[in-house]
Amino acid sequence: MLAHLPQAVRASLTPEQAEALEALADMRKASRHPVDLRLTLPIPCRPMFLTVVAGRERRSSARR
Repeated sequence: MLAHLPQAVRASLTPEQAEALEALADMRKASRHPVDLRLTLPIPCRPMFLTVVAGRERRSSARR
């Protein structure tokens, strides 16, 4: 994630900020789903999108 930031921005980050950004990037990688289908439906006057994601259930029973 840091590689995509401009050099001037990267240079201005504290070590703690850089670590937090890397942790966020790792968390996003871990949350990817085996099935991630995103479609735009060309409905006249109002395009809509449809997203289907599937994978192993990781939420606790309390969250479900």
